[in-house]
Amino acid sequence: MITLGLIAGACTTFSFLPQVLRTMRTGSAADLSAGWLVLFGLGVAGWCAYGALRSDLAIELTNAVTLVLVLTLVAAKLGATREGARRRGRGTAPRRGRVGQATSAPPDIPANSAGTEVAFWRHAPLRTRRRGP
Repeated sequence: MITLGLIAGACTTFSFLPQVLRTMRTGSAADLSAGWLVLFGLGVAGWCAYGALRSDLAIELTNAVTLVLVLTLVAAKLGATREGARRRGRGTAPRRGRVGQATSAPPDIPANSAGTEVAFWRHAPLRTRRRGP
């Protein structure tokens, strides 16, 4: 009976390995839901504790390995979240302004043939404005 439990647990546990390897290879955990990781991690920790209380090696061992894999994904998710916040703090944040408020056009945008330049609008449709008198 313990052999069946170990085989079933190994299949379930190692089903996480491709996701962990992909996350480590790409360096991105953005596609993973933080809520799912937390909830699943708590469930796996509960099963691990249950296996320890029952002295069931199959439940305890397979869930302990699964918990390590889930914690690896949590660490990758936290690292990706911090990296994204750090990147946004370095001037890559979107232009500031109220909705519909024009911001200055970059100097490399030439006027079009009608003598207008494109105004940059945040979260509003593009508009044009007349240049000069």
